Amino acid sequence: MSAQIMAIVNHVSASGKSLSAVNMAASLAASEHQTLLVDMDPQANATSYLGIGSTMDRTLTDVLLGKARLVDVITGSKLQHLKIIPASGELLSVDVEFMERNSPECHLSELLSEVSSAYEFIIIDTPPGFGMLTINAMMSAHSVVIPVQASSRGLAGLSALLNTTALMQAKSDLQVDGMILNQVDPRRDAARQLEDELRQAFPELVFEHTIPLDHQLVEAASLGRPALLHNAASPGAMSYLGVTNQWLRRRLEVRTSTDDAIAERNPWPSSPLRSYSV
Repeated sequence: MSAQIMAIVNHVSASGKSLSAVNMAASLAASEHQTLLVDMDPQANATSYLGIGSTMDRTLTDVLLGKARLVDVITGSKLQHLKIIPASGELLSVDVEFMERNSPECHLSELLSEVSSAYEFIIIDTPPGFGMLTINAMMSAHSVVIPVQASSRGLAGLSALLNTTALMQAKSDLQVDGMILNQVDPRRDAARQLEDELRQAFPELVFEHTIPLDHQLVEAASLGRPALLHNAASPGAMSYLGVTNQWLRRRLEVRTSTDDAIAERNPWPSSPLRSYSV
C-alpha cells in the first residue's frame, strides 16, 4: 500500500510550518508508523530541527536536478521510524529548473512513487510563497495541513491560500485536512478572540488542539530534536501529539468516505475573518 502524503503549507513566513512538520512526523514515528519527512524549504529548518548537519553530500536538490536517486538521499533520525530527505539552500535554484520542464508539478510525485510503498506517511515541509517547490508539494500530496500563527499577521492572506488550494483541487484530489493554530497565548484576550473567530469561520477545519507558546519547542529545535525527545511531557509536545492523533482520525475518515462525503466535510465559508493585534 502506498503512503498517505501530506504537505504542510502556508505562504506566510514564520507560521510554524517546519515545527509542525517535524513534530507531527515525530509523533507518527513515536507510534511506530514508518514516516518520511521531505524538506522542500531552502531554509532547511526541518533538516536542522532533526539535527541533520549542513555538510551533507547529497540533498533533495540533487534528486530534483537528476544528480542522485531519492532512495540514496534518505537519511535516518534519532527516531527509529522516522527518515528525512534533507534540504539545503541550493533548492533556491530548482524553481528555474522546474519552469523549463513540460510538467513541473508532476516531478516530485513521480519521485515519491519510487519509495512510497516503504512508508505509511510522507510529510512535506514547504517554503513560504507559491513557487514551484510549493506547487510540486501540493500536487504530490493527498492532503494539506495549514499552520496558522495566532496573530493578525498569521491570518493575513489566509483566504488567498484557500483559494489557491481550491485551484489545486480542480487538478487533483487534494483535500484540506485541517488548520493548526499555533503560538497561542491563552492569557491574551486578542488571542482568544482570534481563535474563536477562526473556529466560527472554519468549524470543521481547525484542530481541537492548539499549539501553545512553549519555549521548549524552540529549545528542542535549536538542539536538533523533536519536542517529544526533549521533554515528552511539555505542553508543546503533548499538543502536537493531540493534533497528530486528530489528523490520523481525519485521514481514516477520508479513506473510508465517498467523494461526496469528503466535499461535505470541508465546507469553505466565504465570510471574512476579522483581524486582531496579538
